Amino acid sequence: IHTDLLLLYWMAKQLTRFRMFSWMELPVSVRDFTHHLAQQVDLKLEAKNLTRFVNNFRDIPNIHFPKPINQYVSESIIVESWEKGVPITNYVT
Repeated sequence: IHTDLLLLYWMAKQLTRFRMFSWMELPVSVRDFTHHLAQQVDLKLEAKNLTRFVNNFRDIPNIHFPKPINQYVSESIIVESWEKGVPITNYVT
C-alpha cells in the first residue's frame, strides 16, 4: 500500500504541471486519502473503534457487535468474539 500511495502522490504532482489539472490540488487530495487509508488499515485503531461501537449500542437489547480480544490485536491482526446472529437478509426483502 505504501508504494502504491507514493506512486499515486508522484502522479498527482506530475498532473499538476498541466493547466487543466492544476486547480484540483491533487497532491492534497492524495495526502488526505493516504491519512484516512492508513487509519483504516491499522487494526489496533479498528479494534478501538469497534469497542466504542459496542459501548454506544450496549443499551439496545437486540443489537450486538463482536468484541475485540485485545491481547490478540495488533496493527495487522484483529481477533474478535463470536456473536450469534441472524442474517440481515431475513429482514430485507
